[in-house]
Amino acid sequence: MTSRVVTAAVALTALLASGCQRDAVPDRDIIYTSSSDAQREQIWRMRPDGSEARPLTTGTEGLTESFAVWSPDGATIAFMSNRHQPGEPVSAIFVMDADGSNIRKVGPDDIPFQVAPDFSPDGTKIVFTGGASPSAGGVPSLELYVMNADGTGLRQMTSLGAFMSCPRWSPDGARILVAKDADELLVVDAASGAVTEILPANLDGACGDWSPDGSKLAFASGPDGQLPSISEARPDRPPALEIHVLDLSTGEVTRYPQAGQRSNYPRWSRDGRSIVYQCLVPPGETPGPDVTPSTAVFEICAMAADGSAIRRLTSKPIGFNALIEASSKVYHERMVRWVNVALEEGVRFFVTSLGNPEWVVKTVGAVGGIVYHDVTERKWGQKGLDAGVHGLIAVNSRAGGHAGSRSPEALLDELRPLGLPVVCAGGIGDAPDFTAALRMGYAGVQIGTRFIA
Repeated sequence: MTSRVVTAAVALTALLASGCQRDAVPDRDIIYTSSSDAQREQIWRMRPDGSEARPLTTGTEGLTESFAVWSPDGATIAFMSNRHQPGEPVSAIFVMDADGSNIRKVGPDDIPFQVAPDFSPDGTKIVFTGGASPSAGGVPSLELYVMNADGTGLRQMTSLGAFMSCPRWSPDGARILVAKDADELLVVDAASGAVTEILPANLDGACGDWSPDGSKLAFASGPDGQLPSISEARPDRPPALEIHVLDLSTGEVTRYPQAGQRSNYPRWSRDGRSIVYQCLVPPGETPGPDVTPSTAVFEICAMAADGSAIRRLTSKPIGFNALIEASSKVYHERMVRWVNVALEEGVRFFVTSLGNPEWVVKTVGAVGGIVYHDVTERKWGQKGLDAGVHGLIAVNSRAGGHAGSRSPEALLDELRPLGLPVVCAGGIGDAPDFTAALRMGYAGVQIGTRFIA
């Protein structure tokens, strides 16, 4: 994916301290904002493992769209957008169907700037923050509002004269978590509007989320538990942020510095086993505590709820090569374990060779994965097709290792009638070799020796 995850609301870069907003559940796609420049934002969706990323909105010039969230039933997505006045420093709450169709404005007409919607647990209401449009260099006053999901029944919940952001309904629907002035977390009673502080007195917090059982809060704070005041926020020098988790029953706070600097917008998976968040990552690498903004871009990352298994979900192609010959029971059992470990770690592309790929196809296919099979002639391609593979890797006579006997041209002629995508493996050492394979009719190439030569 070539787009970059960037600031959710360009006008509020300094105030929100980092970037995108996304929503995630384990059995539903992750939705997030991505952009290649500051004036062309889009809502995207991808599978929980980071695969199948695709845009839902158009990303036309002057359009800013972000803070997308799922409705509880997965049928609707709410988000903020200026599509009613592109290029202007305004925004409203919109909703669309899960496939990006049927976009309609539900936010009120008399609040120029509306940010960060969230559905109530029963899906009947939407909470958001809103106020006057931000002026250049100014800090807008945004209050908390609740309306019915169709835009009727608007109710103002706070009158604090502050910058309210990132509201999140509690799992029971009785409370709303919201960030005040980008450094304080408050809880608002959904019925009465009563406001209380929720973090310990010595701890700042921004943009948090309830765990599915309501027993914990994940939020962003500084490494020392402090954040700069909103008047001190600077777009050219965003504060360091780390993911923290507060146990509401014990008051214990756990830091996750290993998740990376400037980590923000944590969201729990619906089963409570994972936290998805925005991370600052050097291209091609994983998040970590020593990443600096000069060498990195904002991406979407995930970790287990205990801070382990940190992984990057966007812009991170990775696959697994499974040698599946079954002559050794010990070797086969080990390969089965390794395939399952790869699936647990989010790998969804597999290459199989030297055996019948049927068990890999069934295992990987159960979670939406893809399997391509190494073949050297048509009869092995037919067996792969019968086993249900999604594509074939044509290992020709120019390949290293277990090379085939056919030329690239002859092997393609044998395999093309099977109707699967065919990848050329062997003899690809430079750009002309690559383009020649594509012109020949291959769907792509597999390169090994060139990477280590």
